[in-house]
Amino acid sequence: MKFSADREALADVTSWVAQVISKRALVAAPLRLLDCSPISDGAAAVILSSRKQSGVRFAASQLATDYVSLADRESITSFRSTKNAFAEALKESGWNRNDIDVAELHDCFSIASIVHLEDCGFAGEGDGGTEYFAAFGAV
Repeated sequence: MKFSADREALADVTSWVAQVISKRALVAAPLRLLDCSPISDGAAAVILSSRKQSGVRFAASQLATDYVSLADRESITSFRSTKNAFAEALKESGWNRNDIDVAELHDCFSIASIVHLEDCGFAGEGDGGTEYFAAFGAV
């Protein structure tokens, strides 16, 4: 799977976002203030309904956890929980990574989304940033 983005549709937004982010304080190179989330709670919601018909079907759902402290983890450049949850979801669905056309990866820190990209095998180790920025611009 490769990223794709309509550069014309995103050109103005990408340019604006790059300007805003580049003006924020550097936290730890190359991360700036807006790349890093404040301490906060999060949430997710899914609504399943038998009243509406849709072509969307859940093939799998998995959850994995790891130590909260980075110091207690085996690696700070890979997330065991991402690898475990993704592997179990593939097993549950009977799919392999190449069966996936679209994936949404999110984390409260921009760098973590790049690590997830690598841990799911959509980019090689150390290549997630290259793949990400090639599609969306050096934001």
